[in-house]
Amino acid sequence: MSTQHPRYLFEPIIHRKPVTFPGNQRLAVLIYVNIEHVPFGSTAPAHAVYPGTLQFSPDILNHGWRDYGNRVGLWRIMAAMDRYGYRGTVNLNSDVCREYPQIIREGNDRHWEWGAQGDNNTSIATLMTEQEEREFIGRNLGIIEAATGRGRKGGWGCSWRKA
Repeated sequence: MSTQHPRYLFEPIIHRKPVTFPGNQRLAVLIYVNIEHVPFGSTAPAHAVYPGTLQFSPDILNHGWRDYGNRVGLWRIMAAMDRYGYRGTVNLNSDVCREYPQIIREGNDRHWEWGAQGDNNTSIATLMTEQEEREFIGRNLGIIEAATGRGRKGGWGCSWRKA
């Protein structure tokens, strides 16, 4: 019995068909943007940029670094992508739909693709039972579809596209 990855076959690069891009271009760029929400007061060490302040409640340093992205950083990324004509594909926490609806509106205006990345950065799917994980995924997909007005195309981990 094979112990290789069960989701795809082993294929050496020397046997693969060449990748072709539209217009026979030689380079493709795919920009993924993580748009996340970390609830204020969260103390999960995995979400700390700097673990030295995790004992504080609230942990202003780590929260501020995380919060900067949605208040400032993302808008600079959008401006740069607009300037050069790039569309984004977003790994989206569904809590962003509720907490920052302006981000969803601006992303929709730019025809960005929406992918689901849980509810926020404190939920850990690997600690859930299979049933809990299925419900978690379904709930988050539904929230994103309702907020973006776009249904998903494909399986569980697929991007969101205008139906």
